[in-house]
Amino acid sequence: MRQSSLDYQTQCVSIFMLDMSERTANLTTAANGHLQLCFERASPLFALWLRLKLQFVHGFRREGHRVRGLNEVIVPNFVRGNIRLLAGWDNWSGYYLLSESVSGDDFLSVYAKDYV
Repeated sequence: MRQSSLDYQTQCVSIFMLDMSERTANLTTAANGHLQLCFERASPLFALWLRLKLQFVHGFRREGHRVRGLNEVIVPNFVRGNIRLLAGWDNWSGYYLLSESVSGDDFLSVYAKDYV
């Protein structure tokens, strides 16, 4: 039996809403002396939502390549002007954004207010 379009849309919205409820994050200072925003419980769908928000709402572009390890994935950086945010996932931090500069720290500190 084929599902109606409305049932499918309802399921997709339900999954998206569930992921949104898991959006808590930790903002810490990383070993490089800059801020790191970690989403420990972020699902792949939530990570996609973050990526789209950074690109289409905040104007970042992607730069670099995906690299997979045993317990980690490094994804293309987010770049806007003089801000570069390193991004990835590992089994300790979950999905993360790592600043490389003071201007990146400023952006993450404001951006994190929606999640921390």
